[in-house]
Amino acid sequence: MVTERVPVAVSRAILRATAIVGGASVLNIAIGILRNKVAALLLGPAGVGIIGLLLNLVTMLASLAGLGVAMASVRALASAIDEPARAQVRRTVLELTTVLAIAGGVATWLLARPIARFGLGAVASGWQVGWLAPAVALTIWSSMQFGLLNGQRRLGDLARAQVGGAALGSAFGIAALVAFGARGITAFVVAAPLGMVIIAARYVGRAERAARGAVPAAPGRPRARRFDAATGRDLIRLGLPTMLGGLALPLGLLLIRAVLGDRLGAPALGQFTAAWTLSATYVGFVLAAMGTDYFPRLSAVIAEHAVARKMVADQTEVALLLALPVMLAVQATAPWLVRLLYSDAFAPTVTILRWQIAGDVLKLASWPLTFIVLAQGRGRLYWLVETLLMAVMVAAVWGLMPRFGLVATGIAYCLAYAIYLPVLLIAARRMIGFIPPRRTLAIAGLGFAGVVAIALVDQLSAPAATAFGIVLAAISAGGAFLRLR
Repeated sequence: MVTERVPVAVSRAILRATAIVGGASVLNIAIGILRNKVAALLLGPAGVGIIGLLLNLVTMLASLAGLGVAMASVRALASAIDEPARAQVRRTVLELTTVLAIAGGVATWLLARPIARFGLGAVASGWQVGWLAPAVALTIWSSMQFGLLNGQRRLGDLARAQVGGAALGSAFGIAALVAFGARGITAFVVAAPLGMVIIAARYVGRAERAARGAVPAAPGRPRARRFDAATGRDLIRLGLPTMLGGLALPLGLLLIRAVLGDRLGAPALGQFTAAWTLSATYVGFVLAAMGTDYFPRLSAVIAEHAVARKMVADQTEVALLLALPVMLAVQATAPWLVRLLYSDAFAPTVTILRWQIAGDVLKLASWPLTFIVLAQGRGRLYWLVETLLMAVMVAAVWGLMPRFGLVATGIAYCLAYAIYLPVLLIAARRMIGFIPPRRTLAIAGLGFAGVVAIALVDQLSAPAATAFGIVLAAISAGGAFLRLR
C-alpha cells in the first residue's frame, strides 16, 4: 500500500493545473456571487428557486440532446495518435454537435408544454420552457467548445474562456433582471450559455489555427478535414453511456426540485437552490481542475495500471489537502456567508449547507475514482454508479421530508455520497487494482470529522463554532502547505 510523500514534481504539476483552472473558477465564483446576489435581492427565494429549476432543466435537456459527445471528444483527442487524427476528431465533433444543438433546441420548443406539465408542476409554465430552446442549443454548443479546448490541453485558453464567458453572460442576465424583474428570468437563464459561446469561439478558433501548423501527417496519410462517419459513430458509442450517467444528476435534481416545489412551495425551492449552488461553488476550483487536467492525463495512461494507480493516489491527496481548509472555513462561517451572498430571507439555507459540506468531503474523495471509470470508457458502469447516487438521494429526500422537512435534502446528499464512495472504491480496485493509501484515508477521515465537529459545536454556540472552525481551517491549511511544499 502506497504511503510515501507525493513527489514534488507531481504535486507541482497538479498545483499548476489547479492554479490555472482553479484561478478561473475563483473568478467565476466571484462573478456568480454577484449574479446570485442581484437575483436574490430582486426576486427573493421564490425567484431564485425558479431560476435554479430552469437552469436544471436546461442542463438536463442539453445533456440528453448532446449524447455525451463533448465528454467523448476529450477522451478521443487525448488518445489521438497524431495531429491529423486530432483534426479529424475536431471536424467530426464540430459538425455532429451542430446537428445535435439544432435538434435539441427544436425538440425543446416543440415539447415545451408536456415538459412543463410533467416535469415542473405548477412552478413554471410552458411558454417559459419553450423560450429555453436557445439555452439548450447554446449549452450543447458551449460544451463542445470547452471539450475541444480541454482535449487539446489548452488550459490557459480554457480558463480565459470560462471567465470571459461567465462575465459576459452575467452582464446580460443581470441587465435582463434589472430591466424586466421576474419577467426577465428566462432571459437570465439564456444569457449564461450565450456569453460562454461568444467568448469561447475566439479561443477555439485560436486553437484550430495553432493546430494547422502542427506536425504534418505521416507519409501517405492525408489530412482529415471533413466529417468522418466512423469517428462520429465512435464518439456517440463512447458518449451515449456517459450521457446517460451524466443525465442522472440533472434528472435527479429536477425530481427533487419538483417535489420541493409541490410540497413546500417556491420559497423552499429557493433555499435548496442557494445551498446547492454554494456547495457546488466553493469547492469547484478543485473539481474543475480534475475534469480539465487530470482526466486527459489519466486517459493517456489508463492502460498502465501501476502508473494510473499512482496518479489517482496523488490526485486524491492533493485535492483533499487543497479543498479541506476551504470546506472547514465555509462550515465555520456558513451563517455569515449565506447572509452576505444572498439575504436574511435565506437563513434556512444554512442547515442544508452544513449537511452538504459533510457530503462534499466524501464527494471530493470519490471524484478521482469516477474518472477511472470514464478513462476506461466503461460507460455502462458509469451510468450505474451515477444512477445509484441520484436514486439514493431522491429516495432519501422523499422518505425523510415528512420528518425533517427541507433539511432532508442536505441529509440525503450526505447519505448518497456515503454510499457512492465505497461503491467506487470497489470498482476502482477491480478495474486497476487501486487501494487508497492510509494517509489519504486519514486526511479524508479527519476532514469529515472536523466538518461534523463544527456543526455539533454550532448547536451549543454559534460564535464558538465559528472560532473553532477557523482554527481547524488554519491548522488544515498549515498542514497542506507543509505536505505540498
